[in-house]
Amino acid sequence: MIPTTLILPLFLMAPVVNIDASGAVIGRMTLDAPITEVRKIVGDAVKVGKLVPQVKSVTAQPAGACVTLAVVSAGFIGDVEYKSRRCPTKTGWAEHLTSSDDLKQ
Repeated sequence: MIPTTLILPLFLMAPVVNIDASGAVIGRMTLDAPITEVRKIVGDAVKVGKLVPQVKSVTAQPAGACVTLAVVSAGFIGDVEYKSRRCPTKTGWAEHLTSSDDLKQ
């Protein structure tokens, strides 16, 4: 179960999102919560996916220290499907698109 102390901030606080020189999209959010609780929740890509109403399904397969995600999300015209690789970093997680007929890398 996700603690309510983390759910409300995730819905009320918008992340700061920037695109760096390489084209990488970087999102940051500051929460008033213990880092261990944040990492436990945000570290589970399936739980995070279920917090987003547009995400219809997300599955994760372990891939070493990383996970391979298969995501189906509601788009403007139809569903958007993609696969990505999500790996832990020193300060959070990095997710990279690995394949999609609907999105460009």
